[in-house]
Amino acid sequence: MLLHNALEDLALVDAVMDLENVTDEIVGFHCQQAAEKSLASHQAPTFRSNSPSAGVTGSKRLAEPKANPFHES
Repeated sequence: MLLHNALEDLALVDAVMDLENVTDEIVGFHCQQAAEKSLASHQAPTFRSNSPSAGVTGSKRLAEPKANPFHES
């Protein structure tokens, strides 16, 4: 879902980036949104717990994040 939304942001950028009345800030904003959504689509899912023993945020990881192919070990 997030990756699909990122592609929609990029399609919008492609459609409007050469229009005179669209500022660089608008184009940049949608590029940033696409990047953030793309990165978020590769993070491990979380779930919320109503249990008081779950900690302050109540979030628990279901799986480890995917390995970054660009990170040198």
